[in-house]
Order: sequence, then structure tokens, then C-alpha cells
Amino acid sequence: MVTRIYIFLIILFLPAFLLAQGGKPPPPAPPEMDYVSVDTATGHVYVTWKPSPSEDIDKYIIYEWRIIGEDTAGFAVDSVGKDNLEYYWGTTEAGKKAISMAVAGTREGSDPSPITVSHTTIYLTIQYDSCEKEMELDWTPYVGWGENLVKYEAHVSVDNGPFSYLGQRDTILSLQHKDIEDNRRYCYFVKAIRDDGVRSFSNIACKHVRHPLHPQWINAEQASAVGVDQVRMEFYIEESGEVTTYQLFRATGPGKPFIEHEIITDVVGPTLSYTDNVVSTDKQYLYKLYSLDVCYNPVIASNITGNIVLQANSVALQAFLSWTPYTDYEAGVKSYHIYRITNIGEPALINVVDAPDTAFTDNLDFVSGSDIEDEICYYVVAEENDWVSRGEKGFSQSNTTCISVTPKILMPNAFTPNDDGSNDIIKPVLTFIPEKYVFQVFDRWGSRIFETRDPDEGWDGSITGKGKASEGVYIYYILLTTTKGIEVEQRGEITLFYP
Repeated sequence: MVTRIYIFLIILFLPAFLLAQGGKPPPPAPPEMDYVSVDTATGHVYVTWKPSPSEDIDKYIIYEWRIIGEDTAGFAVDSVGKDNLEYYWGTTEAGKKAISMAVAGTREGSDPSPITVSHTTIYLTIQYDSCEKEMELDWTPYVGWGENLVKYEAHVSVDNGPFSYLGQRDTILSLQHKDIEDNRRYCYFVKAIRDDGVRSFSNIACKHVRHPLHPQWINAEQASAVGVDQVRMEFYIEESGEVTTYQLFRATGPGKPFIEHEIITDVVGPTLSYTDNVVSTDKQYLYKLYSLDVCYNPVIASNITGNIVLQANSVALQAFLSWTPYTDYEAGVKSYHIYRITNIGEPALINVVDAPDTAFTDNLDFVSGSDIEDEICYYVVAEENDWVSRGEKGFSQSNTTCISVTPKILMPNAFTPNDDGSNDIIKPVLTFIPEKYVFQVFDRWGSRIFETRDPDEGWDGSITGKGKASEGVYIYYILLTTTKGIEVEQRGEITLFYP
């Protein structure tokens, strides 16, 4: 019994003995980390802990754990008195990464206590998917609570308004916010919740979602035929828009579906011109222009525009014109201007037809006896009504179509070549000057007694070397070629007599 008391006294007084001999007392017991959090008002890091069991603590040292190469090391950032169990660290790094913090206690004359197990803040990042109009939230886990961590909650603020609950996760460290609206500011934070209700907040992550503005409207001003295989369009784009990418949709005829045709980029200014290569302007094509968003989805559409297709045919000395109505002016079609081209010359306006009429008959009597070639061409121009409010007044030109009027051969059936100055020469009357021409006369035995290749020359009844032909019935033959290479021939009888 005496021995045991002696040993106890040695153990009891050994520390005092060591101190008296100049040795260090053992370090104090470490405090216990409670949690770390990001102050959402300032972005600083808040650290809190439970006191050390050692009563003679004089201060606490706050550490940040940093990555050095492949290792981590604790760096003391500050110290506080023994009565303080929390610390605000004015770092701005919590908005860039997760921050790991720890604490140790000290007392005079001894080494610091062991550093506590570190706790790590939540670091939140957001990524906007402009095509899906969805915000992706991703965050690092809160480290330090182990199985006592119950869940994560995400909160959102729109246009700097109050934060509201968005959703929660148990172990998944991501969440999607759908139906994001354009031109608004979204801010988020995530908080981890412990089983006793303690919460740790992440940094606040914000993004102003703004897409380029689309024009309020797009006006198709024309679709005109250019030559035989191109359609030229012009669109006027309302000037408040900021997008620079557009897509042309084309239909290959009325009732056909509109198909994506051409993406047009780097559009600057209110006017967009585009020329489309087509199979033939004798066929109608319809077009719509759309503005595209950042994901190449069509947003604002123009009115439909389509080229006018003109058809023409002729009977005798009349040209019959008909055309498809122009599609589709904002103010509607006012009238159609009809142009005629002869001898490959300058177009001449020959008539104006009020809409909705789409037909016209051109009388060709004027070509008889003239030097006009046998081909006459036409085109039509649609004029928009005067009350247009979007862009400029539209004018759209149709294809050019031509008719070849077959030369009309007017041949007298009798003449009297008695040199009395009346009806002495017989020749055909032509409505066009032909490219090639042959006029022949044969007797009743089939012998050729006259031939000329000059349309101005006629037969005066003479037979070379034999004088005047005798009275009777003769056969004539006419062969001519139009400027388009079309051959026309005519046969008949003429009667020669002397009064």
C-alpha cells in the first residue's frame, strides 16, 4: 500500500519536477472543428470550432490547408484569443475554389496542440447551355461531417431578387435549372445541411443570360428572276435586331414543304440580298428568311416571297400572256407592269394591269410590214401597294419568255402583168423579215420559170428568153426561215391573165 502511494506521488509531481528542471509541458488537447462556410454576403470564409478540453488554452491558431505540388500543408493565417470559437477570414479565394480550414490550440510554454481534422467549403460552378436554355450547377462536396451530412439544397435568385429554393440532392453533386429566360441575371448558392440542422454555404455563382436580340420583323421585298436560272431576293430586316446569322428556307413550288436551304452569316445592315441558283426561272420557287439563335434554331420569319412565272403563246398576230401572282408583299400587290422586247432591244412598257388580274393579250398587228424579227419577248413586274410600312416599296420581276410568231404569208391568187402600172407584179406579203427566203414559180409541167431570194422582188410574168408567160394557172412555192431557224413553206396557185 505504501509503495502504490509512492508511485502515485511520483506520477503526480513528475510534471512539476520537469518544469522545475526547465522541460516543456505536453501540448494541450486539440479543439474540435464544427464547420466552415462561405459568407454569402461577403464571400469570406467563416470558421467555427468547439473549445479544447485543456483549460489552460491561451489562444487558437487558424490554418488553411493548401496544395503544394502533390502534397498538402497547413499555413497559419491568424490566431485568436481563447474565448473566441469562430473566425472570419477575409479571403476572396472561396469564389475560385474549395477552401480547407483547421484549428490548433496553444498554451504558454508548450507546443501547439495537434491540428484538427480539416473541413472544406463547398465550391459551386455554373454552366449555361444556351441551346437547351438550362443552367447546370456543379459543386464540390462538403468535407468534414462524414455520415452526419444529410443533404444539399440549391437556391436561386433572379435579377438580384431574394433567393428561393430550387431543389435538393442527397449525394449527387449537380442539379439542372431548366427554362432559363433570356436577358436575366441568375445567381445560385448551395448549402450542406448536417443532421442537427447546422448549415454550410457555398460561394455565390452568377451569370447574366443574354442572347443577341432578334429583329421584330423581316420583310421580303422582292424575288426577281435573273436570266434563266437565278432568283434574286431582297429582305429588309428591322434594325433593332443584333443577330447576324440567318437561314433561307425554300419550297420548290406552291404546296411543297419549305426545306432548309442556305445559312447566311455575318449579316450587317438592314438589307439582305441573296441570289439563288435554280433549275429554271420558268418554275416557281418560294422562300422564307429566318433569324437564327445561338443554337441555329429559327426564331423570326419573314413573309413568303416567290418569283413570278410568266407564260406566253401566240395565235396569228396575238400574244396571250398569263402569270402566277406575286407572293407575298406586306402591303399586297398594286399592279403588274408588262414589258415587251423586240429585236433584242430595250424593254418597252406596253401596259399596266391592276391586281389581282394576271393575264393580258398583246395585239401584234403592228409587226406587219415592219422590220421586227419574228421573236418577241415579255416580262412582268409586280408593284407593291403604296402603304408599305416595312422597308422599301417592292418591285419583283418575272422570268422573260418569248414567242416566235410564224410569218404569215399573204399571197394574191391572180395578177395582170400587162405593164399598165396596176397589178403587174405578184409577190407574197410577209409579216416578218425572214432570215432566209425563196420564192419560186412553176408552169403546169413542173418546170421552174421564176426564182428569187429577195423578199422585195416579185414576178412580173416574164420567162427568161421567152418573153411574157401565157395566160393560165401557175404553181408557186415559198420557203422561208425565221430568225429562230424555224422553216415555213407554202404552196398554191396563181392565175395570170391579160385584160
